[in-house]
Amino acid sequence: MGIQKNNLLTASEIMHILIGSIIGIGILSLPNSLVENAYQDAWISVAIGSIYPIYIILLIIFIVSRYPKDNILVLSKKYCGTFIGTILNFAFLTFFFVYTSLSLAGFSNLIRTYSTPYISSFSIVFTSTLIIAYTAYKGVKVLGKINQLSAYLLMILILASIPALAKGRIENLFPMFQSNFKGILKGAKESTFSYAGLEFIAIIYPFVNDAKKVKSSLLKGILIPAIIYIYVVFITIYYLGVDIIPKDFWSFVVVIESVTITVINNFRFIFVVLWIGIEIPLCSNYFYALTFILKDIFKKTSRMLSFILSCILIVALTMMFVNEPTRKKFLEFFVPKYTIFNIFYISLISLLIFFKKGEKSEKY
Repeated sequence: MGIQKNNLLTASEIMHILIGSIIGIGILSLPNSLVENAYQDAWISVAIGSIYPIYIILLIIFIVSRYPKDNILVLSKKYCGTFIGTILNFAFLTFFFVYTSLSLAGFSNLIRTYSTPYISSFSIVFTSTLIIAYTAYKGVKVLGKINQLSAYLLMILILASIPALAKGRIENLFPMFQSNFKGILKGAKESTFSYAGLEFIAIIYPFVNDAKKVKSSLLKGILIPAIIYIYVVFITIYYLGVDIIPKDFWSFVVVIESVTITVINNFRFIFVVLWIGIEIPLCSNYFYALTFILKDIFKKTSRMLSFILSCILIVALTMMFVNEPTRKKFLEFFVPKYTIFNIFYISLISLLIFFKKGEKSEKY
């Protein structure tokens, strides 16, 4: 998985990969988890919660400024020593392993609910895993291209929700500050978990062909999802109200379905097709990350073998989450803990780089 000239990413591609690594199926149910604590002020919670991803991206930009050619896996072993660095990298691997499975399970549940209930969960999971594995195997350049396409498909869905602005009620946004500041902060904490996946950038930034453009690309790549999240929560509350939102697993889908186009008899089917084009790139990003880290830890393992083993394990774990309430319970358990670890992991490497100013702490 070395860096080759034909495998380099443009600044635009890494921006789209960042967006594609953040926005997945969680956006469809994001309002659900936030209105429980923040009520009508949930969109304010999302705005406050964006501090977390901006903080992580600023740390990555700092790391890039010092080590544009060394990813966080290399730096963790360089500054923490081979033994501790490898342990930290392995924990980072498990994050992508678990999150790939949870994302894939949510995707399967969505497809079966809105499109093909007659197809078994195993068939969807198995087929999807083969697709994401093949996509990841083609390398970061292919990921860059499909994430660009994913961004366009996402914008179509966002634009499809705009007619809801004419059907919503301004009363649904009031009274403001009903939940008090404590409730807004609790909602903000919940919203930070929706940015999980952005850490993928810490692995692939050395693949960018122009390190000088990484800063602006990453800042754009994090501000766009933050704005989209605020919009999604805002319009869902505006259209449905906080009392109706909890009654549907994927409340934003209800908002999207508010669009009425005479020519299209079944907009739900169109939605599913578009969402496939969004979720596959996201899962491919995570799958690439876990196999990349796996190959970095077990250097003697062939790339093909690491992909085959990862496919088997992903399918097995994903099948444990095909019940949507169960998947959400696992999300609530795993994601906060991994978020704390990722903050610690990236912050630690950044601090060591800052204080040691490039000195080697230990030779490999």
